[in-house]
Amino acid sequence: MNALSLEVFHQSLEGEARLKVLQSSRDNVVAEIKKKDRLKEKLQAQLKKAAEAQSLKTYADLLYAQHDKSAKGTALRVPNLFDPELGEVDIPLEPRLSLIENANRYHRLYRKAERSIPQITERLRALELEMIGLRLEEEKIVKANSKKPSMSDSLPSETVNEAQADKARKPTVSGQRSPDEFRPSPETLVRRTAKVFRSSEGMQILVGKSSKDNDVLTLKVARSEDFWLHVAGYGGSHVVLRNPEKLPAAPKQSLLEAAQLAAYFSQARNAPKVEVHYTQKKFVSKPKGAKPGLVRLKEYKSLSARPQLLEENK
Repeated sequence: MNALSLEVFHQSLEGEARLKVLQSSRDNVVAEIKKKDRLKEKLQAQLKKAAEAQSLKTYADLLYAQHDKSAKGTALRVPNLFDPELGEVDIPLEPRLSLIENANRYHRLYRKAERSIPQITERLRALELEMIGLRLEEEKIVKANSKKPSMSDSLPSETVNEAQADKARKPTVSGQRSPDEFRPSPETLVRRTAKVFRSSEGMQILVGKSSKDNDVLTLKVARSEDFWLHVAGYGGSHVVLRNPEKLPAAPKQSLLEAAQLAAYFSQARNAPKVEVHYTQKKFVSKPKGAKPGLVRLKEYKSLSARPQLLEENK
């Protein structure tokens, strides 16, 4: 075997070993992504259950309203005082406990579920960022696996950069329109990407139509001082409460109505109440390589809102 053949043989062995290492790395990353996907589904189920805990408070309040609080049983049918039509509701009971003890139990369960919502939401947010990092890692491995040697790989970096610079300096053909001339106006972007509402206080509220539209609305339409909202722990539309006067804090009623829209245009539309994150657009950023609609919040606050639709502005 001559020197050239020996060199090619060694390169072949090195290439096979490299491919095995890359494949093993990708398998590990894919397994970790699947593991975190399962955890994400579990956390979302916990969040949904916690968001539906309003019924526990209703049970507690109805039991507190009973005249004989010492009675026991397996269930109690009572008029629902919170129903405008006064329909009846069946309340499951722990038979060993009195009505007042069952009421206290339901109240404790409600408070526990309510406290868990911010914790679960934060875990979901951290998990999403971890999964973004894993997907980026998988993408790098796939690219490294598919990369083939080329002449440019053997060129000094200065030579490649100079060639790229020459290409960048190449003049455009006379008569061609610049990219800026094709850029739509802000009004056009709003019409294309958002549903437009008006709060009872007269503030404009924009709701993203899709995941891609969410990115455009948040990153290109919204201004730094605008208020930004999104339901916690569920997929849904980005909501922007316009703030042309650059108020330091959003008016309470307009903020609540924007939060109601964020809850309505989300996967939690049928929940009695949900948690909604809000902040100013300047605290919202897009992680590199993140899927459409996914953003990172530097800081935010939360409020509870009932999903509700406002009349849309045409």
